[in-house]
Amino acid sequence: MIFDYYLLLDIVLAITLISALIWLLHIRRYLLKRNSELDKEIQRRIQAEKELFKNERNHSKLVHSIGEGIGIVDGNEVFNFANKAAEMIFETEEGKLTGRSVTEFLNEQEIEKIKTGTDNRKKGLTDRYELNIVTEKGNTKVIEITVSPNIDENGNYESSFGVFRDITDYKSALIKLRENEEMFRTLLNNAPLPIFYKSINGKYLGCNEEFEKFIGMKETEIVDKTVYDLAPAELADRYKEKDMELFKKGGTQVYEWKAKKNDGSVRNIIYHKAALYDYLGNITGLIGAIVDVTELKKYEEMLELKQAELERSNKDLEQFAYTVSHDLQEPLRMVSGFTNLLKKKYSTQLNSEALSYIDFSVDGAKRMQEQIQGILAYSRISTQASEFENIYLNEIIQHSLKNLSVAIKESGAEIKYGQLPRVNGDRSQFISVFQNLIGNSLKFRKEGFVPEIVIESKEIQDLNKIEISVSDNGIGIESKHLENIFLIFHRLHSQDKYPGTGIGLSVVKKIIERHGGTITAESERGKGTKFRMLLNREKK
Repeated sequence: MIFDYYLLLDIVLAITLISALIWLLHIRRYLLKRNSELDKEIQRRIQAEKELFKNERNHSKLVHSIGEGIGIVDGNEVFNFANKAAEMIFETEEGKLTGRSVTEFLNEQEIEKIKTGTDNRKKGLTDRYELNIVTEKGNTKVIEITVSPNIDENGNYESSFGVFRDITDYKSALIKLRENEEMFRTLLNNAPLPIFYKSINGKYLGCNEEFEKFIGMKETEIVDKTVYDLAPAELADRYKEKDMELFKKGGTQVYEWKAKKNDGSVRNIIYHKAALYDYLGNITGLIGAIVDVTELKKYEEMLELKQAELERSNKDLEQFAYTVSHDLQEPLRMVSGFTNLLKKKYSTQLNSEALSYIDFSVDGAKRMQEQIQGILAYSRISTQASEFENIYLNEIIQHSLKNLSVAIKESGAEIKYGQLPRVNGDRSQFISVFQNLIGNSLKFRKEGFVPEIVIESKEIQDLNKIEISVSDNGIGIESKHLENIFLIFHRLHSQDKYPGTGIGLSVVKKIIERHGGTITAESERGKGTKFRMLLNREKK
C-alpha cells in the first residue's frame, strides 16, 4: 500500500512537473511573441519619430524659404515665431525677432490699429490691413498683413497667425503712378487742342476739356461710346477704318478728314494719332489730337489766288520791263550816236565847257544803256529761261573763266577749284552766276595783292543739298551792308572807282532762287568775301 502511495505521488509529481513545463513553454512562446511585437512597435515608433522629425524639418525649411513674412504673435503682440522673411522685412538679426513686441516697430497711430485688429481676432475674425513700420535699422516701410486667430481645443483665443509682405516699393510706385496720372490729366486739360483716347475695341476711355467743348458733351457722357455714337455714319466709317489701320500697324498716323462740331458745322480736321502699348508691347488702344484747319484752308485758298495774281503781275512786269528796256535801246543809241557826231563835226567851234557837256551826255547815255541791258538780263531769267538739265559745275566754271580771261590775265588772279558736283539747272544761267561772282572778286581786289579766288563744295546730308562757295581775298564788305548787296541797282562804291550797274548780284540771287536755292554772303572789311549757295542735289 505504501508502495502504491509513493508511486502515485511520483506519478502526480511527474504530471505536475510536465504541466508546469508545458505552461512555461507556453509562457516562453507568448513572451517571445510579445517581445517580437514590442520590437516591431519600437521600430515603428522610431521610424514614426524619424518621419515626424523629417516633416518638422521640411516644414521649417518651407516656412523659412517662403518669400512672405510669417509670424505667430500672442495676445500681448509678442512674436512667438518669425520666419527669415519676417526678420528681413523688420531688418533684425537672425533669430532676434522672436520674443519682441510688434509695438516696438510702430508709432501710436499704428499701435491703435493693431490693437483693434487683435480685438477682432479674439472674436474669431480674420483681418487684412496695411501697417507703417520703422525697422530695426530705422527705415520706414509699408507692410500688408493678413492675420487669422489660433483657437485652442476649448475654443479660446490663443494667438494670431500672420502673413505679411513688404509693399513699400508697390506703394511708392502707386503714388508715382497717381502723380503721373494727375500730371497727365493737367497736361491734357491745358493742351490747346482737343485730345481723346480709346481702347482697342474702339470705345472712348477719356478726353480733355477742349474735346468736350468741340463735341458738346461731358467726358462722362463720351466714355464707353464709339465714333458711331458721336458722328454721322458717313464720317464715322472713315474714323473706324483709320483706327483699325493704326491698331494693325502701330506707330503713329496723320490724315485729313472732317468732323462735326457741337454747333452742327462740319470742319476740316487733321488727325494726329498714336498707338498705345502695354508693358509687353501689345497695342491696347490709341491717343489722338485734332487740329481744326478749316480757317487755314480758307487762307490757303486765298493765298493761292493771291499767289496766282502775283505771278501774273510779275510776268506782266517782267514782260513790260523787257519790252520797255528793249525799245529804249534804239533811242539811246541815237542819242549817243548823234551826240558823238555833234562832237566830231563841231569840236573846233565849241569851247571846252561845251565839249565836256557832250562827254557827260555820251557817258550818261552809255551808262543808261548798260543799265537797260542789266534790266533785260534780269527779266530774261524768267522770260527766256531754258529747261533744267544735269550739268557739271566744272564745265560751267571753265566756261565762265574763258569769258573773263582778259580780266584774269590783267589782274594775275589765282583761281582754285577741285572736283565739283553736278547739279540740275539752267546751263546758261549758271554760267552767268559764276561769271558775276568771279568778276566781282576780280573787280573788288585789294591794291598790291594778287587776287585769290577759291571755289569749293560740300554735301549737306540731312537736307539732301549741296553747298557751293566762292571766296576771295578782296576788299571785303562792311557787315551792315550785307543785307542790301542783293538789291537791284544797289551800289556801295562810286561809279568812278568801281564802274558797273549794280545789277549783277541781283541777277545771281534771282537765278539761285529760280533753282530752289538760297545765297548768302559773309565778309568783313579788308578781309575778303565768301558767297555760299545752297542748291538741290543732282536728280538721278
